[in-house]
Formats: sequence, C-alpha cells, structure tokens
Amino acid sequence: MLEKLHFCCNLWSMKKVSLIPYFSLAFFYQLTMPFFGSFFPVLYFAPFFTTCFSRKSLFFSLWASFFIGLFLDLGTTSTPLGFYPICTIGTALVLHRMKVYFLEDKPFPFSLYTALYSFVYTLFFTLFHSFYDPKFHLSFLPFLLDSIFLPMLDSAFHLGFFTLPVMGYLYLTKREQKARYLRLKKRLRTSLIKLQRSFSK
Repeated sequence: MLEKLHFCCNLWSMKKVSLIPYFSLAFFYQLTMPFFGSFFPVLYFAPFFTTCFSRKSLFFSLWASFFIGLFLDLGTTSTPLGFYPICTIGTALVLHRMKVYFLEDKPFPFSLYTALYSFVYTLFFTLFHSFYDPKFHLSFLPFLLDSIFLPMLDSAFHLGFFTLPVMGYLYLTKREQKARYLRLKKRLRTSLIKLQRSFSK
C-alpha cells in the first residue's frame, strides 16, 4: 500500500521531465495547430515559458524568450522584425520573479501561471501593436474579452495538451521501471536458488 502511494506521489513530480519534451510539444503545436485556423487562438509556447521560468534562471529564460520570439517573427510577415522577441522578453522580465507563487508539482495552480503569462503577453502585444500600426484602434470590449478569455484558454491548453501528455509519459516510464525492477528481482532470486542448490550438492 505504501509503495503504491509513493508511486502516485512521484507521478506528479513533473520536474523529473526535462524541458525538451515541453519545447518539442510547443514546437509541434506551433507548426500544426495553425492549419486548423483560428479555432485554437492560444500561445503554444506559453506552457514551455512558464515551465522554463519555474526551473531556470532569468538569464536563461531571457535567451529562450529571445530565440523563440525570433522564431515566431520568422513565421509571420504581418509584424516588423523584433516584435515577438520584445513581447516575449518583456513578459519574461515581468513574470520570472513570480515563479515562487506557482509550484510546478501542482498542475492546476501551475496552469494559472500560464494564464498570467497569457494576460501579460496580451498587454505587451496590444501595446506594441498600437505603436507600429497607426491604423490599429484599441476597443475596450474586445481587449477585455481577450484579456479574460485567452488566458483561460491558454490555461486549459496547458492542462490538456502539456500536463496530461507529460503525466502519461511519467506513468509509462514508472511502469517500465517497476517492471524492470521486478524482472531483475526475479532473476536474482532464481540465481540465488540455483547457487544454494549447487552448494547443497
């Protein structure tokens, strides 16, 4: 019973997974989800950023924000070069210090960190968009909806498309490790029995 309880507790230890799966998932979603149109208006890299903030230094997070922002820049022609790095770096500067209030091992509260990232990023995006595009007119109601609806959507996206796959990966890894341990234990027991029999002869 205690072994099962310990296994379940370790299952939620998301920090055991490196940042590579988070980046790979975000990169995959960024390349594939836009083909579904505006049905998924989410920040695909937001869960990766918040996980990166939680684990890494501000220096590392800023460089990650810069390169990913540059990658997003290269994927669009509707904004000037440097627009997305400014938004991602600005958001990182604001939110990195707030990582102490969100624990990665608690999936639902940590997804609220992604919602907060989405909210701050939306502020930067709207602000800089109004600077470079003179035709851009800020409407209060659409901005209010974006500031509320999009963070909630990003938070749900974090839970459904990042947390659940990572938990599944942890579960399968744990099962495989447990199976290997049981096989090794069985082999050792068999070897000891054979050794005892050989000495008894």
